[in-house]
Amino acid sequence: MNSIIKPFTFADDGNNKREKENFQDFLFSKLDMSDRKSPISFYRSDFRGAKFQDVLFKGNNFSNSDFIDSSVINTTFENSKFNFSEIYNSYFEKSFFTNSTFSSTSLIKLVYKNCVIENTKFDVNTFRECKFYNCKISNSVFEKNSMDEVEFEKTSFKNIDLSNMTAINLFFSDCKFENVIIDADYLGSYFFKGKFFDNLKLKYRGKVFDLDISQSDLLDNLFKLLMQKGRYYEAINIVIQKNLLHNEKKSVFSLVKMASERLFKEKSQLKRTYQFDKIFRLLEYYINTGYVSLSDYFRIIGYFESLELSNLDFLDEISFIEKLNRLKALIERMDLTMNFIENSIDTRQILMEITIDESDKRKFDKYFESIMDDIGKQLSVKGIPYQVVGTRKGSLIYEIVAYTGAALILMKMLLAFVKVTRQTIHESIHLAIDYRIDTKALLLSKKLGGRDQIEKMKDLKEYQLLSKKALGKTSDVTSEDIEKLLPLIKSAVIYPNALPNRKD
Repeated sequence: MNSIIKPFTFADDGNNKREKENFQDFLFSKLDMSDRKSPISFYRSDFRGAKFQDVLFKGNNFSNSDFIDSSVINTTFENSKFNFSEIYNSYFEKSFFTNSTFSSTSLIKLVYKNCVIENTKFDVNTFRECKFYNCKISNSVFEKNSMDEVEFEKTSFKNIDLSNMTAINLFFSDCKFENVIIDADYLGSYFFKGKFFDNLKLKYRGKVFDLDISQSDLLDNLFKLLMQKGRYYEAINIVIQKNLLHNEKKSVFSLVKMASERLFKEKSQLKRTYQFDKIFRLLEYYINTGYVSLSDYFRIIGYFESLELSNLDFLDEISFIEKLNRLKALIERMDLTMNFIENSIDTRQILMEITIDESDKRKFDKYFESIMDDIGKQLSVKGIPYQVVGTRKGSLIYEIVAYTGAALILMKMLLAFVKVTRQTIHESIHLAIDYRIDTKALLLSKKLGGRDQIEKMKDLKEYQLLSKKALGKTSDVTSEDIEKLLPLIKSAVIYPNALPNRKD
């Protein structure tokens, strides 16, 4: 049985031609091919499922070979050829590509981690859904390639020209650029976290131009052009880039709404579907960064939920709902950063409605106040992070205005505790965030008896000290109080779009 599951191990038998061989699931380990008089040719060989560990290839020919579900660790490819090869769903870590060539090769669903690519030529290749983490790419040539949905994180680029090919939907997170050229026409489909503009050069119609002329004017002109051409997600991204460049807080809600209205009138299903896919992709990418405010997310989700989707093709409708639910799940489950919340316009307070039985009022008041007090301490502020503005009959419904961070922490705790103790509480409990716009607008002047307690709460400047650390430490809140509070709750719903204190 051991002989069946033990992988075959590659052995160098001295033959320079190992072409058209089946190396599926082979292990290449601790090999140094740099001293060979003639390099081995692996032309048209099959490396599906192969594992490479501590190998040095030099001058080898991997043209027309297949690397599918392969793993490459601490391996160097020097002066190697990958022409007309298929590299798919494979993993590369601590590996080096130097003075090598890739031509007419498919590179699909690949992950590169801590890799170095230098003095290498990429010509007429296809890159799709690849991810580069903490890599170094330098002095390499990219010509006539096609790139789409490629992510770079903490990756450095030096002496790289990406303008001589079709490269769209590239994601750069905390990357470094030195003498890097991109095509201005594709800038709208490049997504950045961290600094980017000062170290990039733009080429337009074959000519590199100086960005000192006015970065702001450039983005404004590009925005207008993209809107005219119906390239909506790129136009939205340009506004976000401008926010990042100038540390502005311009809302994108109205723009997303306008683009959506136009797209629903779009006759081309392909264009409509593609644009919506990329708008959702954009919103996911920038979530929790502060580049797009939390209030924009609340309002965009609320707007999307209000849309009539029945006119869409069934599969398009399912796809739209799926992406919307994914975006909602990200908001509801992640630890929100200080920057994300503080950059929100008019969402320091949101409405909560909690329904209990009247007979449980005394217990609820006790446990709820204790929990919210603990949350307030986590946020390092004085006072309480909420205000009860009214109650209604129908069981007993509490109307509570709370700080966004405190409300989301409470909801996160309740949801987490339900998972742990699902069998010990009533099954009918309803915990949710209702994103619909203005479905529960409060008549504040009547509810608050003449003095606007919400404005009073806004004056508590200490709440501007919200931090990622505080928001993430929900486990510090006394679990006993949560355990006692949860069975009392029939329903807890957050209405982030309910308070009538926003500006479009």
